[in-house]
Amino acid sequence: MQKTNTTPRNVFWPVLLLALGALLLALRLEVFPVTVADLIQRAWPALLILVGLTLLLEQIGPARRFAPLIAVALVAAVLATTVLTAYSSRAGTFRSDNVVQFEQVVAPEVTRLHVIVRGLDNLVEISPIVPDEQSRILAEFAGSTESVVVPEYTIGEDGVATLTISETRSNAIPALETVGRGRLRLELPLGLPIALDFTSGTGTVSLNLLGLQVRRLDVVMAGGDLLLGLPNTSFERRGEVFLSQGDLTVFVPNDLGIEVTTNGRVPQFTEGEYLVDPSSSAYISRRFDDFANTITLNLSVGGSIRLE
Repeated sequence: MQKTNTTPRNVFWPVLLLALGALLLALRLEVFPVTVADLIQRAWPALLILVGLTLLLEQIGPARRFAPLIAVALVAAVLATTVLTAYSSRAGTFRSDNVVQFEQVVAPEVTRLHVIVRGLDNLVEISPIVPDEQSRILAEFAGSTESVVVPEYTIGEDGVATLTISETRSNAIPALETVGRGRLRLELPLGLPIALDFTSGTGTVSLNLLGLQVRRLDVVMAGGDLLLGLPNTSFERRGEVFLSQGDLTVFVPNDLGIEVTTNGRVPQFTEGEYLVDPSSSAYISRRFDDFANTITLNLSVGGSIRLE
């Protein structure tokens, strides 16, 4: 009896047809999420590349035996690279398909404002509201339809108001045409004590706190650049800034004393403006004790730190 020599290419074409049929059936029955189905429909020309590459490799002696496996590996690598490039090329563009606006009048009984921002990869600007609008909070988000932005405002029995602005994604894999960054602008009242708790992904963030009565500050960012304009009021406790990757610039008012500790990074500053405490390795503004308002900051930054 003659022994049959089975090779990978003997079963490749039947398996490919079965996989293709199963994929088309799943698409017709809407088994996949909409965004995944959209991605599959966009990527189907990869099958033509797979077929052509397999036929080509089968004509090459050394590669003939493993032609299907080699073709699958190469096409998978090309497809992954192409998809990542397509998404990355759109990730930096700003979108305005989805606009969310929020306005809140601050009641006289409010004695303190707790601001919580949970954002993703956006351009963010937080600043004081104009003087004649001191009793209001204004916020506006403009971005992709994939972003779900929910503002929530509550007042507790202790007179503390809490403003929460949270952003989530509606799909784990966004549709390609919706990929892009958003913009968030938040204006806060001047005369109210504020605790700011800010978290974001990557992006350029400007926290202009000069003029605001900020008492607490906690910032966590995955990446991007942070511009931090400090208030000219004292903190109730040490401020915390964590920036995994990116650069930080801190703008210090002339009438504010500041003490800065870092994660080993040596901040840049004008020579003579700061002294180094040998016991704590903290950078302390000259004449720190002469200022009526002082702030202590702990900075954990992946990039450079600049004190202006």
